[in-house]
Amino acid sequence: MILLTLPDAILTRICGEYLLLEDLARLDTALVRNDSNRQKYLDMLSSPQFGVAMDPQFKRRSMTSIINKPYSYSAVSTRYFRLSDSFAWLYKRGVKVSSMSLWNHVNDLLLVRVSNYFRDLKYLTISLQQEQDDWLTDAFFVLLGFNMRQLTSLRLLVSKHITDISIIEISNYLCLRELILYLCDQISDRAILALARTQRDIEVLDISCPLITDVSFVPLIQANKKIRSCNLRSCAIGDAGVTAISAHLSQLTILNLMECSSITDKSVKLLKNPIESLWLCNCYNLTDEAIIAVSKNLPDLKDLDLFNCPLITNDSIIRVAANLRGLKSLDIRYTRASDLAVEAIVTNLSLKELFLCHCDITDKSIHQIATSQLELEKFYINECIKITDKSVIELAKLDRLTRVYCDETNITDQSLYAFAAKTTPLIELGIRNCPHVTLQGRDAVRSHVIKYFVDGNDDVEGDEFDNDEDDEDGDDNEVIGDDNDDEDEGGDFEGDDEI
Repeated sequence: MILLTLPDAILTRICGEYLLLEDLARLDTALVRNDSNRQKYLDMLSSPQFGVAMDPQFKRRSMTSIINKPYSYSAVSTRYFRLSDSFAWLYKRGVKVSSMSLWNHVNDLLLVRVSNYFRDLKYLTISLQQEQDDWLTDAFFVLLGFNMRQLTSLRLLVSKHITDISIIEISNYLCLRELILYLCDQISDRAILALARTQRDIEVLDISCPLITDVSFVPLIQANKKIRSCNLRSCAIGDAGVTAISAHLSQLTILNLMECSSITDKSVKLLKNPIESLWLCNCYNLTDEAIIAVSKNLPDLKDLDLFNCPLITNDSIIRVAANLRGLKSLDIRYTRASDLAVEAIVTNLSLKELFLCHCDITDKSIHQIATSQLELEKFYINECIKITDKSVIELAKLDRLTRVYCDETNITDQSLYAFAAKTTPLIELGIRNCPHVTLQGRDAVRSHVIKYFVDGNDDVEGDEFDNDEDDEDGDDNEVIGDDNDDEDEGGDFEGDDEI
C-alpha cells in the first residue's frame, strides 16, 4: 500500500512489507524545500521497520495500493504534474499496483495516465465529494475500460458529470464484482440496462442514483444473482424492484432502501432473504403491516433503520422486539413510538445502538434503559422534550455508553455533571440547542468528553484524549452538523481526518 505524507507519529506506527506514504505530491514538495526533512523521511522509509528500502530491491516490491488524499495545495497545475510524475516514477521502476483510491481534484488527464501506467489495477476508487473538485468527464472511461481489463472493483462516488456513456463503455470490457455509483446524478436506466446485458458476477452493488427505476434494476439483478450487498438509496425503485430482490437475491445480507419513497407494504412483506442489515428510512408509505412481516421473515436481522417512517407505531416495534432477539441496532426516530415500545425493547433485546429522537417517551423509558441489561454504546434522544435530568443522570451510570445525543431537550447542567463523573469517558456528547445548559456546565464536561457538539453545530474536541477508537467508526470523522445523524454509510465515503 502506498499512502502519499504521514507525519512521524503515524509513520512510526506502520509496519509490514508494504511502504506507506501519503500524498506523494506534498511529500515531494517537502523534500525539495527542506534537505533535513528529506533525509529524515528517507531514513525512516529505509528503516527495517518498513521492510522497504529506497534501493534497487524497491522496484521488485508489489504495492497493494496508491491512495492520494490531498489536503492543501498552492496550485492545481502544480499538484497535477507532481502527482503524474510520481505515477511515472512508480511505473518506470516496475511497481505493481492492484488498488488505487483518488480523492477529490481528479481530472481526465490524470486518470488517462493512471489507465496507461497501471493496467493491472483491480480496484479503483474515485471520490469527488465537492462540486468544485469534479473535473471528471466521460472522456476518461473510454480508456479505462480498454486499458484496465483486470479491473474487478469500480467505485465512483459523488460525480455530477459522468453520464451513461461511461458506464456503457466500461460494461463492454470489464467483468466487475463490485460496482459503486454513489450519488452519480447523470446515471440512468440506459446505463444499468447495458450492465444487465454484460455483467454476471456482481456481488456488491451500489446504484444510488435518482434516475434509476425498476425498468433497468430488475433485469440487472436477474442477471446477477450473487449480489450480497445492495444499496438503492434515493433510487426511483418501486414495488417491482423490491419484489425482484426477494425472488432472485438469495445471498443478500445488506439492503439499503433509504429514501425509496415509492415502495409500499406489498413488496416489503415479501422480503425473505438472509438479510442482516435493512435500511427503510424515509420510506413514508410503510405501515406496521410491513414491519411486522419483516420481524417474522428476516430472523437474522441485526440492524434495522426505520428513521422517519411516520406511520410506524408501537404495535410493530413491540413485535420487532419480540421476534428479532439478535437485533443490535434499532433506529425508530420520528416514528410514533412511546414508552410502551421502549419497555418491549428493554425486555427482549440486547442492543448496542438505539435511536429514539422525536419519540413520545418520558423519564420512565430512560429509567428502564438505565436499569436494564442493555449493552448500549450509542444512544440518541434528541427532541424528546419530556426527558429531564432525573433519568439522564441515571443513564450516565452506564459504563459501556460512549456516544450520547441529547440535543433540543430540557436537560440542565446537572446532567452534564453526571456525564463528567462517568468512569469511562464519553467519546461523543451532543447538547445542541439545550436552553437550560449553561457555559459552566459545558466547561465541566469539556475535559471528560473527546468530542461534544454545542449550539451552532460546533465540533469541540477535548484535549486530553486520543481519538483512535473514534476513527474506527465510519461516521465518526464527519463534521456533524445534522442532529439526526442520518446516514452512517455515507461515512463509508466521507469523513477522512485531515492530518
